Amino acid sequence: MTEDSRIIKRFLDLVNINTQSTYPYEQRPSNPDEMKVISYIQETLDFLATDQFEIYENGTLVVSLPASSGYESDPIIAFAAHVDTAPGASGKVNPIIHQYIDGDIYLPESDVLIPSTSPSLTKLRKAGGGRVITGDGTSLLGADDKAGVAALMELICRIKEEKIPHGKLHFMFTTDEEIGEFGSDLPESLIDQLHLLWTVDGTTLGIIATGSQKIVRNVFTITSTPESLDGERQISIDFKGNAAHAGLSPELFFPANSAACDFLYSLMESEHSCKPVFFQGGPGYTSLIIADNGQSDFRMCLDRVLKDHSGVTASVEEMSLGLYQTSITAIKSIAHLGKIVFDRCPVTTHRGPNGRGLINCLIVKPVDNHPGSYMISVAVRDDSSRGLELMESVLSSIETEVRDHLDSGLSMRKERELKCENIAYAIDRKIELLIPMKEAISENQIEFVEEFACGGTDGGMLNVKYPDLPCPDIGTGAEMLHCAQEHISIEDLETLADILVSYVKYISRKS
Repeated sequence: MTEDSRIIKRFLDLVNINTQSTYPYEQRPSNPDEMKVISYIQETLDFLATDQFEIYENGTLVVSLPASSGYESDPIIAFAAHVDTAPGASGKVNPIIHQYIDGDIYLPESDVLIPSTSPSLTKLRKAGGGRVITGDGTSLLGADDKAGVAALMELICRIKEEKIPHGKLHFMFTTDEEIGEFGSDLPESLIDQLHLLWTVDGTTLGIIATGSQKIVRNVFTITSTPESLDGERQISIDFKGNAAHAGLSPELFFPANSAACDFLYSLMESEHSCKPVFFQGGPGYTSLIIADNGQSDFRMCLDRVLKDHSGVTASVEEMSLGLYQTSITAIKSIAHLGKIVFDRCPVTTHRGPNGRGLINCLIVKPVDNHPGSYMISVAVRDDSSRGLELMESVLSSIETEVRDHLDSGLSMRKERELKCENIAYAIDRKIELLIPMKEAISENQIEFVEEFACGGTDGGMLNVKYPDLPCPDIGTGAEMLHCAQEHISIEDLETLADILVSYVKYISRKS
């Protein structure tokens, strides 16, 4: 196959659609353009009957293939992939295909490089070279999880073209997975049918994840009476970081919002003339506006903070201040919480009993339609219930410290929600169901590895509500997710489709 193969053409079509999801969301899907991918899938698979498509309330598309004659009693199996991309980096992608032989890959529109130590580059180097798809350095690629989407589309086509017999199959193309809403609109009647759900959303090809982290999302909202500000100079500071996957690539995770929290709180502790006006952003990009009387030495504070936050940069613009309504003390307290989380819980020092627990800030923003209210979302994760309790106790101590320092007139509220379970609980009871996929991986000359996912998984989100459904995750070949270094080799993406086809053939042979 070449770079003009069907699956590669479709993958490139998919990544050219900006489906960056956003949290908190005002609508579902959070980015309306996610429905462009859903429409693309339907239009591409127009050889199927209309009653084989079902779109649910939050945009999830389920494509169903009825069982072949004689296979009606086979286990009902589903495959899933998500159409959105991570909120921490731009989803506006300019994909580039590199002919790779050796060394690092430099991206043309930035100083970003993809190191030669990447698993996919290492494999290509040993094979004498190959082709790698990247972005241009200004965005992520979107292989997480449009590689999975393209592979499932290819699988459906090849099942039909090759007339592969099979039991009943469901293919789920879901929205807003990256903001913790995977499959939230899937009906219980559909899930209850399933014997097994494969989420096609992993990293290195050949890896099956049979365990994942439990994740709790904590949203803190701090509120006070808003006050008006005008007549002073406005200083706009845009922090740029790198929103790499904190569990998979902590060495690449340089959160812009943590640097902004550190800067703002440190500045306000030493410079009473500075007043925060606006604060919003996540790990990849954070926008901050402060007002002062022209006397503060904010640049000295900014330089110090940037030295402490490797990989984060900042651009500064000064202008006259317009009329704003804001809560100075609420923003300061939010920044205080974010600063403590970064200081005490750096993602490069995982703290849980298994060494993989972590706490990190997801987003800071004003609460829509509530002047004077600001919120910060903090994720807490670990492998086990015991580990999660330990991590949550750390966050509780931080919360107490911030509450103890709240100014008069401020209120603080916390909402806690379990967003992801450890998929191992369901898989361990039915581990024999993984054997056909192991065989399919080996048939395609790929090394099989069973591994723990250093983060949550799509299936783990479903396991919160459906704890008995086994939801293993299969690697797609995508590497260095959620940031500009994200990439995938053409060879891996094509092999992923071959593995999935082999899997369906294998289970039909075993019937």
